[in-house]
Amino acid sequence: MMNEKDKSVSGNKIDVSKIYNGENKEIAFDFELAPENLDKMDFSFEKPPAVRGRAYEKARGKGKTDSYVGLEFEITGRYLTHCARCCADIEKDLLISKEYDLVKKTESENEDIIEVPENTLDIEELAYTVFYLELPFRVLCKEDCKGLCATCGKNLNEGPCTCKKDKGTNSLAELKKLLDN
Repeated sequence: MMNEKDKSVSGNKIDVSKIYNGENKEIAFDFELAPENLDKMDFSFEKPPAVRGRAYEKARGKGKTDSYVGLEFEITGRYLTHCARCCADIEKDLLISKEYDLVKKTESENEDIIEVPENTLDIEELAYTVFYLELPFRVLCKEDCKGLCATCGKNLNEGPCTCKKDKGTNSLAELKKLLDN
């Protein structure tokens, strides 16, 4: 849930004009990512990931539009997924930290600068974007995971398999035969 005490936070949006005009030096926010938006992934969460952070005055300029506004936040949680090589269950902590500069207008292609022309930033939308972009593409139970035997499916992290491997068999050639049929 967003910080309800601060009038600069409305729903999932932050009004940074309060920082530009000097009314606030900082606007804090704290909410959770909705579980229904996370159910299409190969990750499950014990509880929804938490988003905590603040928009703040980095430096006061001569005029209202000359001030520099920063944004920093973290997304934290604990997730369960499967190893990409051996399919073992994995439980890991999630910690994503981000910092941005907020500006009214920019020509820059710098990804650390966010343009906020109407002085309102949809922090929830930004948090979801960062969350999906920063989640690991694949997760391994350990860096040197040996995976599964291609013949019998045994988890090779638990020791070598005892299956009879036909040295003359090329599993890719066998797949090609299936595709050709």
